[in-house]
Amino acid sequence: RYMMTNYPLKDLKVMEHIAESYVKAGLPGDPSGFYKISADNRLTGKEIKELLFGRKVAGFTLGTEKQWWIERSRDGKASVRDGDDSDSGLANLYSSLYQYGPDMAPRPDLAENLLVETHAINPAVPSGHTRYTIDIIQNATWSDGTPLTAQDVAYTFTYEKESYAYGNPAGTDLSHLVSVSTPTTYRVVLEFDIESYWQFSDFAFDYILPYHIFSGIAYSAWASWDPVFSDPQVTSGPFIFTSYTPGEYYEIGKNPFYYYPPPNPAPVIESAQDLTYEVGTTGHQITWQVSDDNPLLYTIIRDSDPTPVASNVWDGSDITLNVDGLAVGTYNYTLFLADYSSNIVFSSIIVTVTPASSSSTTTTTNTTTTSGTGGFPLNSNLLLLAVGSVAVIAVVIVLISKFRPS
Repeated sequence: RYMMTNYPLKDLKVMEHIAESYVKAGLPGDPSGFYKISADNRLTGKEIKELLFGRKVAGFTLGTEKQWWIERSRDGKASVRDGDDSDSGLANLYSSLYQYGPDMAPRPDLAENLLVETHAINPAVPSGHTRYTIDIIQNATWSDGTPLTAQDVAYTFTYEKESYAYGNPAGTDLSHLVSVSTPTTYRVVLEFDIESYWQFSDFAFDYILPYHIFSGIAYSAWASWDPVFSDPQVTSGPFIFTSYTPGEYYEIGKNPFYYYPPPNPAPVIESAQDLTYEVGTTGHQITWQVSDDNPLLYTIIRDSDPTPVASNVWDGSDITLNVDGLAVGTYNYTLFLADYSSNIVFSSIIVTVTPASSSSTTTTTNTTTTSGTGGFPLNSNLLLLAVGSVAVIAVVIVLISKFRPS
């Protein structure tokens, strides 16, 4: 079974229609159908581990139809096997100005600031043109220790556009690009001869190439460079190749020069109260007073059940959960908060439901909340998975420590 990662559509019906079209058109492996992936049926952490750890994941890249395999040990270490030498692993090896966040909105990767101008906004911009001024972070480094600067970004788009005349498909979306400049070491300016904000997606997610490597490769020789197995192997993403045999497998490991976002404080959970109420009464809720500079997600679980009671994108506002309708007993509700800096904190509240009596009362007592912080660099994108020979698809929304707060 297969699903697309290149169609970040919010309308599930539209995505289903596209998936059905692919199935009818015919895909490698003769798939029988597809999984409907949405926020309503996301996988739990336990389910993700059961599906991935100690198992083999297989799939293919739409368009190229190149196969790939990922074998992950019980401790989570991954080996990528790709008999067709495809570029399916590039997302973990190379950086881009932006990447898609868990909500499928663009999130800065190398980009730090973005200014979009038209003639109506800035008369210096020619009529009918759109100008993008992008400041990039200043701590990005190539895996050979060379700083990643605006020169790399500018050369990437120049190379893609110029090599398009020699068959490079990477330049397909850059036909309206008319100028690229680098006024400072960490600022690049792109100008298009069309007044359309759609041009953003034509360059924002392209992998940035190392100028000090590519400057020696002619536009006409673009196909001679393999981004996976070329020597030297110079990348900028969170991973680098640690072992490989072309045509058989490659293994990736941590990039020691990978840039990390500056430290940000973890989310704050203010003191709350344990709750006691009489069975059958209503109007009972838990309210966590919370705050954070770059909030991401929240999840609430009850007792030891891994299935969340509630889970959603978190905008930084307080979180309230209605706990009416419980049977007599004691319940532990735990709130987990995560932000874009990979900080995680949690707080537990005890809800006690007592038997009915002749008079209804609701009491509260002080509580001791438990909190903890931690960060883990997980490469998070929408992950297309086909597990084992049955080819099961799973979309995993995980934290992306390489995303910087917008």
